[in-house]
Amino acid sequence: MDGMFFPLLKELTTEELQLGLLEIKNEREFLEKRMNLLIGPIDKLGILPGIVATITALTKIPENYNWISAIAYGYMVLSFLSLFFYQLVMRYERMIALTELALESKSSSAI
Repeated sequence: MDGMFFPLLKELTTEELQLGLLEIKNEREFLEKRMNLLIGPIDKLGILPGIVATITALTKIPENYNWISAIAYGYMVLSFLSLFFYQLVMRYERMIALTELALESKSSSAI
């Protein structure tokens, strides 16, 4: 996949590559911040401890506290949804690495 996009990136000017790299890095950083605000640092803890704690809490919640159950189920949905966003962060990392490689290639060919 990278082989298909690398020649196209090398055709861009250095300024365009630097601007694109800056935009990709900023978008990745802001996506990570939004994810941490919404679901917490899953990349440090993992998804399993949160799901296990939520299921454990659900088994001990009395019937008259349905709003707590709704929050717990919502957390589990957000946890699974966050896996999609982590896939997107990994894609940004790949684009950043490819853009940096194109910049290095341009700078080494200019010397």
